[in-house]
Amino acid sequence: MPNKKELKDNIWAIWKISILAKKCLIYSYYMHKPDTEEELNFLNNSGEFIFNDIYYGEIV
Repeated sequence: MPNKKELKDNIWAIWKISILAKKCLIYSYYMHKPDTEEELNFLNNSGEFIFNDIYYGEIV
């Protein structure tokens, strides 16, 4: 049976993974639905984001 420290370490590792996953979800959601029209224009006209959209669009 694991002791209290092992359980705490395991739960902390799982918690960090879940926080990172949530941050990635929020970021990807924002990339598809930005808050303002100006941000949408920037994402649509930026060379880096256009490349990512083409590259990842082919994967999905």
